[in-house]
Amino acid sequence: LIQTIYEGDMNTENDVRVASIHGGIGMTEIAENAGTSSRRRVDDVPSIRERFSEYAIDIGNLFKAFIGLNFMYVSFAFSKAGMIRGILGLFCILTLTEHCCQMLINVKNSLPVFAQNASENHDHIERKSSENNPHSSSLSYGDVAKLAVGPGLEKFVNAMIVLTQFGFCVGYLIFISSTLHDLFSSDIHLYWFVLIPIPVLLILSMLRSVRSLAPFSNVANLALVIGFVAVLVYIGRHFQWQPSSPSVITFPLFVGEMTAALEGIALVLPIENGMKDPSQFSKVLRISLVLMGLVLFPVGILGFAAFGDGTRSIILLNMGGSPVVNLVKLVLVIGILFTYPLQLTPVLIAVEGWLHGGSIIPSHIASHDIGGASFEAERSELLDLSSSDEWDSHTDEFDEDLDENSAHRSRSKTNTRVQEMKDLADSHDADQVEEGPHDENHRKSVFVKHASSILARTLIVLVTAVIAIFAGSSFGNFMSLIGSIGAASLAYCIPSYIHYKTLAQDQSFWVRLKDIMIFVWGVSVAIVGSVVSILEIIQTDTSRPT
Repeated sequence: LIQTIYEGDMNTENDVRVASIHGGIGMTEIAENAGTSSRRRVDDVPSIRERFSEYAIDIGNLFKAFIGLNFMYVSFAFSKAGMIRGILGLFCILTLTEHCCQMLINVKNSLPVFAQNASENHDHIERKSSENNPHSSSLSYGDVAKLAVGPGLEKFVNAMIVLTQFGFCVGYLIFISSTLHDLFSSDIHLYWFVLIPIPVLLILSMLRSVRSLAPFSNVANLALVIGFVAVLVYIGRHFQWQPSSPSVITFPLFVGEMTAALEGIALVLPIENGMKDPSQFSKVLRISLVLMGLVLFPVGILGFAAFGDGTRSIILLNMGGSPVVNLVKLVLVIGILFTYPLQLTPVLIAVEGWLHGGSIIPSHIASHDIGGASFEAERSELLDLSSSDEWDSHTDEFDEDLDENSAHRSRSKTNTRVQEMKDLADSHDADQVEEGPHDENHRKSVFVKHASSILARTLIVLVTAVIAIFAGSSFGNFMSLIGSIGAASLAYCIPSYIHYKTLAQDQSFWVRLKDIMIFVWGVSVAIVGSVVSILEIIQTDTSRPT
């Protein structure tokens, strides 16, 4: 199997591509997990064992980008679709997610700076810039949208990422409050349990650097693994076949929830950029999504079959209050509580950038679920930078490479794209450096000191609490709303649109038709799913978790 995977690659020097990630644009944990590829000579061919190890790490990184609390509400999603529609629907959404992620990578690779059929001179420049400069191979989702279509689409992409991430934070607060309510078996109104974690969240949100909270992300990941095993064991011991037949009217809820569950496309580019051998990305993506299917299908099918109409939006709430189940709930709540600031980071960047005179829509950001929270912790190191000297040196080197490269290009369109890459490199200097004075005391402070930052972070946390109170008690229905509003655009609409604008014009009629159909599907999910989710939330009793 290993020989088949790497057949033809071992003896091909040009197939060994190096990629280097810098935290300012990508996620440095991915680069660390993938190894220090930028320090490896291009003509060094690793052993089969090393390449298999790298392959496994890449699969793990991408799997972490997709996994999260999604298996907690997949049974509830099946209860809104029915058994047959749920199985077919989840298979189609997994397949469509894989295809849209691949379209995004294909668009990135088609851009002038990343064209795989570049000249020998350009290949040398790409390798040099990858080794010495973080900007050359670590484009974000918004960066690709800008280079492929224009700055307007970049702003839309980043706005959807911020909105989706904010929605995840509200959803996690609903999860925490519902789980605490169930732990205490209380008859008190649910909104009191929304307020319980707020003091802790306010303190944690004031941290200047959230890197210290990265270990709690590992705790949350461990709790997810334990929770997954506990769910399967409990269902196996109490299994009985009693699935219901829900109306087709509630099927959009299933689509919205599964779209939110598989919303990992914003981390696809950083992970692909961090691979030592990006040519293997398609295989890594497929295997990661197969693993996701192996997580979601058993819990969705068996949980819905066992609990039927009584399936709750968080499957742990169906499992009673045994000591083991309560321990899983408690560890999961603690993990989510301390990773909340990591989830909130893109929103904080947006609001604080706006308060300091920048745009409310930031650049070079990525959304993530709990599995990818530690990526954000490493990336947030740049919020602590005290000067832009290091970035300036990187940008100067990148400018020289791009200038040398552009001298060998004659097409005006290509030169325009290369210039846009230079502009993106320049923009990282301004985007990633915190405003305000940076004296020695400021660098050593644990919490933010600027009054505007304190006020902004306080308001953001309080707004998430208010929305969690009014959004209802159904974690699943709210995740369906987030999947419909934000994740559908990121996962379906934008990849199909930029693929159509960039590549499909040179393809067959059927390829263009396919892109159009995916775009229409995404818009339909956004509109219909949002309406149905809002109506369901309004009709739900908010006094206790459902």
